[in-house]
Amino acid sequence: MIFKYGTYSHPANECLIAAFIERRQYNSRGKAQTKIRRMVVQGEIIADGQAAIDARVAQIQANYLLEGSTAVFLRDDLTPTHYEIDGTSARSVRILDLSFQQQDGKAHFATGLPFTITIEGEYGITDLDTLVSYTETIGYIGTGGPRRVLVECDNVIPQEQIVSNNTAVTVIQSGSAVGSLTYPLFNEPIFPTQIDNPDGYQQFKSAPRADGKVFVDWPIRWNYRMTFPFFPASIDPTRK
Repeated sequence: MIFKYGTYSHPANECLIAAFIERRQYNSRGKAQTKIRRMVVQGEIIADGQAAIDARVAQIQANYLLEGSTAVFLRDDLTPTHYEIDGTSARSVRILDLSFQQQDGKAHFATGLPFTITIEGEYGITDLDTLVSYTETIGYIGTGGPRRVLVECDNVIPQEQIVSNNTAVTVIQSGSAVGSLTYPLFNEPIFPTQIDNPDGYQQFKSAPRADGKVFVDWPIRWNYRMTFPFFPASIDPTRK
């Protein structure tokens, strides 16, 4: 077989597949977010003399400087095998390791120099969760009952007074979410007619994170403050 990375092909039978591992990555919601494929390639440089072996080391190092290409084992008829990390469909392809082994007591620069390459590709998967994380909180400030204040006096302890028999109740609805590949939708106020205008309605977006060829982790957050002349019905946060 022939191992090829990008436009560079190793000589026939120089490389063998040592491991081909596929695993799922799960987000904080316990759902599969991406699929990781890892390929471990072992090979041995066979060339005529130290200078030729050293030249092949430099050639291999130069061709694995660039990440993001396709890594694939080809059959003798140049048909791709299933041992492939496709750089065109992966969100990123990384060269995790390129090492040349120098074993004690062996003249590798005269007989043959072994090497190992570890390549990893990350893919989105079909059951992709559109959210990486999500939370919402609803809180109540006040009960609607009398307002009690303590008035400080010169010669006696503070005196309690009831200054109003009824008070306003404030409801705070706040939350945040991180979308996988795009901004998610904001949760809307649970009591839209009671919004404290103008600053009781707040929505924010933050920049996503670059991951290889794509942007991921698109964060948003919201905060709504709503005021009532009485204690409203209890509402649970929205679950997603």
